[in-house]
Amino acid sequence: MKPIRILEWASAWVVALSMFVYGFAKPIQFSDPSTITTPVNELTGMELMWAFYGYSAPFHYLLGVLEVTGGVLLLIPRTRVLGALLLTAMLINIIAQDIFFGVLEGALRAAIVYQLLTLFILWIHREAVADGFRRFVLPREDSPSRSWGQRLLIAAAVVATAIVLKALEMAFTHG
Repeated sequence: MKPIRILEWASAWVVALSMFVYGFAKPIQFSDPSTITTPVNELTGMELMWAFYGYSAPFHYLLGVLEVTGGVLLLIPRTRVLGALLLTAMLINIIAQDIFFGVLEGALRAAIVYQLLTLFILWIHREAVADGFRRFVLPREDSPSRSWGQRLLIAAAVVATAIVLKALEMAFTHG
């Protein structure tokens, strides 16, 4: 096995095992807000964030499930890129919260290390990532070229459909 593949597997295992620990710890990680006696304006950022997450058990269970799922996907070579993308979204959020809410510096550093290892995995698979980006974001090369009139008609149909969808959304949410 090539050294880069050994490093990739080691990175995947380090991140995945860490996500398993964090994911399975979610049910006990956060503070129950009903036990907090300190006024909200006197809580530290980290205490406030912990109380916020502790308010909704289903929410922090969901976070745990996503962390564990990302870890599992990372360990399967065929789904590794998907796992790395899922964990990148989660880790960027964790890093931002750790910075803005003043979470323990060790937790921030750990999240940065996991993100760097995840980015390393994505870098190794950069051709697959770029191919996925091209496939889902950029227009296909074999798509037919359209005249300006056709493009204008399509744009008008998109705008009209968006207006209808927005009206339905507003009717549904403001009922």
